[in-house]
Amino acid sequence: MKDTEIKIRQDINADGLEAQSPGYVRKLVEIANKNNDLMDGTTGPVKEIIAHGDIVFAVWQDPTYKCGVGLMVLKGDQLLRECIASGKPIQANINAVKCDSYEMAVAAWNVLGVPAVIARTRE
Repeated sequence: MKDTEIKIRQDINADGLEAQSPGYVRKLVEIANKNNDLMDGTTGPVKEIIAHGDIVFAVWQDPTYKCGVGLMVLKGDQLLRECIASGKPIQANINAVKCDSYEMAVAAWNVLGVPAVIARTRE
């Protein structure tokens, strides 16, 4: 999703981790499913998706979450926080990657998300 206006409402918690809006979640699932066709068994496609997105979510099926989908921000959490604090829509390149589980999302965040990028730039 490129240069899409998003409005992060109060239905996303302060950590930006759980979207409650079914339409918003559905759109992220659609994006992740499209991106799944790019996967080749390596981290390369995920690195590209993260590199080119302003806000990138990991998405996985989980019946314990509202809408049956779990979300984790891999990149762009500061941008989301600023949007929530201001209450105003933002322009952002939104993307999503499909994960098999919460644990896989955490692993992706640790290896490819913002903390991993910060660690690599400090080396």
